[in-house]
Amino acid sequence: MGTRKAAIIGIILVVVLLSCISVVLNLGYEPQTTTTEEETYISVIDDLGRNVTIPENPERIISLSGDITEMLYAIGAGDRIVGVDKYSVYPPEVKDKPCVGSSAGLNVELVLSLQPDIVLIWPYQELVIPLLEDEDVAVLVLDATSLEDLLQKIEFLGSVCSKNSEANTLVSEMRSKIGEITNKTGEVAGTQKPAVYFEGYSPMCSYGAGTFTNELISLAGGINIAANESVRYPILTGECIIHANPDVIIVVSRGATIEDIKMRGGWQEINAVKNGKIYQIDVKWVSANPRIILGLEQLARWLHPEIFED
Repeated sequence: MGTRKAAIIGIILVVVLLSCISVVLNLGYEPQTTTTEEETYISVIDDLGRNVTIPENPERIISLSGDITEMLYAIGAGDRIVGVDKYSVYPPEVKDKPCVGSSAGLNVELVLSLQPDIVLIWPYQELVIPLLEDEDVAVLVLDATSLEDLLQKIEFLGSVCSKNSEANTLVSEMRSKIGEITNKTGEVAGTQKPAVYFEGYSPMCSYGAGTFTNELISLAGGINIAANESVRYPILTGECIIHANPDVIIVVSRGATIEDIKMRGGWQEINAVKNGKIYQIDVKWVSANPRIILGLEQLARWLHPEIFED
């Protein structure tokens, strides 16, 4: 009797199971596999000494500096950039990136809509930090005031973006070029080093100690007439420059023209003017980006054409 009862129960279960399968097939049900990947975060110390938590491998980056944008492209992370500031114009493909304004006029709403993993800035842009961190956007501050600083920042970005190999290769190439140039200029006697006046965007505004420009002039085998001024960006008087009698005058793009320099009162007696050694250089060739090596090479050629004839 027990065996018969068990058989009947078994038949009922089979019928119920077949009915359920029929219902599922009629509804068009297909098995779904859902996987949830939790992003890994890391903590890094930025150049303001802040402990910042960022994704281990950020895929969406906003750069609020043209120089930082160039660094990202140079290490092969340009495809990670989802937004840039209005001063990011190089390389040419950056024009296709959404512009979020500038640190002084940031479109926070647009920044948030781009859903960045991190936003990269320089220290002078720190006023944007509370604006973005209040919206849970990670802000990383970079700083560089020397060539060595710059090389380290490139390596740091390589680490942050998992582009270590590319960053290390770039830094190695830059170090090699610096060494190639300084091996030659380092043999120049002090008496053979030309005095250099370097002018920025504004008339008589020069570059003193603690600036890339001062370092570049020294590495290129020159003597910066503003090197001993008490501030980084001194405004010199015309009389001071005439008295210093620079052998070479260099002005940045978008500053004074070479003709402007020639026409300044009393400057016709300066060696650089008399000998036609007035040059204009792209400001981005003397800024905190990989193209600074081009600037160093150009300065060396202008200051010592006898060494760099080739």
